[in-house]
Amino acid sequence: MKLSRNAWVSAGATMFSSVFLVLCIVSIFESRSSQQITALGIETIAPENLNRALELFTLRLQGESRDFPVEDMTMTDAWGELQSTVAAYTKRLELLEEMHQRMAFWISLAGLFSAIGMAVFTVLSSLAR
Repeated sequence: MKLSRNAWVSAGATMFSSVFLVLCIVSIFESRSSQQITALGIETIAPENLNRALELFTLRLQGESRDFPVEDMTMTDAWGELQSTVAAYTKRLELLEEMHQRMAFWISLAGLFSAIGMAVFTVLSSLAR
């Protein structure tokens, strides 16, 4: 089945318009998600802050309770396990942030591409009439 030029142009305009609208909806949901994360104050547990969390905890504990054996506590296996768990969580958080940034970039690029395609096919559609 061979499509006429008008049908081909109309199909292209419809396809690019649909893709553009879907990407707009995805961007809206992504924006809402980012707003919810910001409202929770997640930026306060950024990876660089998490790396220092255990150090700050030990310093505060030393300041609050001078007779507590903080140095002995930091030599235990449980403390080492806690440090490795925090380090793993920090790495995971860094990877998730990186993945989110890459996804946002590709969604924006796809949105730009679909907007250009939509504009081209709309112009071609108006010229074909």
